[in-house]
Amino acid sequence: MRFAAQIQDNERQLEQTMEFRSRLYENLISGNITKQEYTYHKQKYTCRADELQTSIAELREKAENAQAGLEGQSEWMERFLQFEGMEELTRTAVVQLIHSIRVVSKKELEIKYNFDDEYRELMELLASAPSRKAG
Repeated sequence: MRFAAQIQDNERQLEQTMEFRSRLYENLISGNITKQEYTYHKQKYTCRADELQTSIAELREKAENAQAGLEGQSEWMERFLQFEGMEELTRTAVVQLIHSIRVVSKKELEIKYNFDDEYRELMELLASAPSRKAG
């Protein structure tokens, strides 16, 4: 689940918890619960609200860190994208993009690219980063 969805879910739970906590007093006044029950449930809902607020803050920080990680990817992406739309493989492209080529069989090659780790990390960051909506 992405950060934005987790944050939204925790915010919904927090709102619900706060609503339950606020209804406790009404239940105490109307005699539906005892003072002891009121104190117990109020403490329980307060703790839950604190946990949710902490979780939301942590998720927001993780989302910001993921976004910062995406922004730090630009250097290798620029090197990579300079070959976008290339129709012929040049020596320059091979040297900058390919780490190694291994012949596995007559019909199979194993190519390790220079940016494999960065590309994989970028895909993970994109999968976990909050979606940005225009507007």
